[in-house]
Amino acid sequence: MKLTPQPGYTYTMSRLKQLIHEVHRRSLWQVLGIYVIGGWLVLQAVDTLAGALNLPEWAPPLALFMLIIGLPLALATAFVQEGVGRREAGEVETTSGGTPIPSGATDEGTHHRIFTWRNAMAVGVIAFAIWGVVAMGWLLFGPGTPVGSADARDLRSIAVLPFETRSTEDAEEAAIFADGMHDDLLTQLSKVGALRVIARTSMHRYEGTEKTIPEIAKELGVATVLEGRVDRVGDRVRVNVQLIDAETNDHLWADTYDEQLTAANLFDIRTDLVKKTATALQATLTPEVAARIEARPTEDLEAYNLFVRGRHFWNQRTREGLETAMDHFRRVLERDSMYALAWAGLADTYALLAVYRYMPWDEGLAMAETAAEKALALDETLAEAHAALGLILEYQGDLAAAGRELRHALELNSNYPSAHHWYANWLRRIGRADEALAAIQRAHELDPLSPIISETLGEQLFFTFQFDEALDQYDRTIELDPEFALAHNGKNLLLISLGRFDEALSEALRARELNPYQYALSPALVSYYDREYEMALREAEENGAYTPESYLHELLSSVYLEQGRYLEATEEYERWEDSAPGQSPFRVLTLAYIQARSGRRAEALEILGQVEQLRDDPGWNNNVARVAAVFGAVGEHDRAFDLLEEAFEVKSQSILRLKVDPLFDPLRADPRFAELMSRMGLG
Repeated sequence: MKLTPQPGYTYTMSRLKQLIHEVHRRSLWQVLGIYVIGGWLVLQAVDTLAGALNLPEWAPPLALFMLIIGLPLALATAFVQEGVGRREAGEVETTSGGTPIPSGATDEGTHHRIFTWRNAMAVGVIAFAIWGVVAMGWLLFGPGTPVGSADARDLRSIAVLPFETRSTEDAEEAAIFADGMHDDLLTQLSKVGALRVIARTSMHRYEGTEKTIPEIAKELGVATVLEGRVDRVGDRVRVNVQLIDAETNDHLWADTYDEQLTAANLFDIRTDLVKKTATALQATLTPEVAARIEARPTEDLEAYNLFVRGRHFWNQRTREGLETAMDHFRRVLERDSMYALAWAGLADTYALLAVYRYMPWDEGLAMAETAAEKALALDETLAEAHAALGLILEYQGDLAAAGRELRHALELNSNYPSAHHWYANWLRRIGRADEALAAIQRAHELDPLSPIISETLGEQLFFTFQFDEALDQYDRTIELDPEFALAHNGKNLLLISLGRFDEALSEALRARELNPYQYALSPALVSYYDREYEMALREAEENGAYTPESYLHELLSSVYLEQGRYLEATEEYERWEDSAPGQSPFRVLTLAYIQARSGRRAEALEILGQVEQLRDDPGWNNNVARVAAVFGAVGEHDRAFDLLEEAFEVKSQSILRLKVDPLFDPLRADPRFAELMSRMGLG
């Protein structure tokens, strides 16, 4: 049957076809395309701003939600206004069958057209503007981010608590074994550059602690804490670990390992722990880092046990501990001469024994260098060995090579606090005081409870003329470890520079009491700067035998000089040079000063001419004020003050005792001297 349209009806298409027809006719595909592209650009901008302004996690999803809500608004606005625009321009709307639909043409009949892409853009801009208002409100009135708390919510900051142990075997051995696994895990985690890993020294202060996870995390400025237990029973090892979000106390993951006690299994457990932790914290492992983490340093379980014990004793940093560590590392290498980490440990040990003067300087550094080079021959990617070699080369006087090794160590492992620590010392030694402060602050972030790093931070604050802050840091270090002799002596030297001799003497006596070998002459040094020369000589006579020879001869040369005993001062200088040869080309300035004060001006000027040829030497900056002092002694005051200005600009270590050092006495009457002291904060 043929259908005939009834009067008064139009022939209609299906609703779907009609909709498609209208979409095409009104160019809504163009509007949609423009809106999607514009929305994508808006989301990129939002993502960048959210990261830069530290906005909450809901900020980017909010922008996406608003753009989704805005899409139908943009299309509807375009649909309606396109139709209106056509009628205003004189076009006739029709039904689908072609029947005209009356329209209200404009009085002037102009051909005005509304550009619908502008409507789409307008809706997107409005959505972005509303999001911006919300973001600004959050910044101004929201909870915000407390100062210093950024790391606390960065899940990639982690502290690994010392492992507990309940082994029924020998308690001391079980504890050392658990300590070794903890140290090994920290070493491997620190290789993941995307993580910030709190170092071992700080973590061991929480051994047996009753503090809660949130309390520990807050003290260390981390967001996650890994805790666990290691038990050895017979020939098996059982490890239980769990990673905790310190703010929510949620377990990010937990696992248990129960394996036969072999070196291979221990390293496999360690590797799995590192990978799971990195995955949970969304830290990507590069192929190079993954390869270093998966490497097995030895297949000999007993060698591993000896290595663990060696590191345990090395970390004590006492003479007895270092000598015990040396014995253990040697025994490791007798069993497995290819154990690169053991060679690195031996290098660290010899280096510290030499630096602390527990063995002859040249002999210790030479043995340390040999051990470090053997470690690197076995594993060139070993950050510990590069850092040790850098320390050794610095003390041997090859500062350029030392800097290269220390920088390479940090490239390999940016979480190695000792490398940051030694690099800071190197920077200070070449006169880059501000950079040195930044480097030791980074070491302190990684190992905030390490006494040696805390003390060095105090030193660097002192060397950048921040005297009050340095005193506070020394006090915090002494609070960390009241028996840490180096901190007491560092505070003593700062107090000397400030002219507070009574307080300095108290700290010097405490340092000598705690470490008579290193600091036997510290009270004598206080007496020297306090111009109590006879007292200084008595102290040197009574305690000089307990300290390295070079310390004694350096002090005696200075005292005899100030007493006008120039021949004896020269003899002591020569003994000083013989007892520690080749350590610094600037030591000759002491001889130049003796000659200047004794009336041998020509000889003093000749030495000054030689020293000024060393301006490109890395040690120039830290000795420039001593050069100025000799120019002062020969009467070249303008030249002396030019050099003192240079010393002030580079924060030279040799200017720190400007207030008290007798070497500067010839310059004190000049008004420029008091003005310089005032600028340093010593007036």
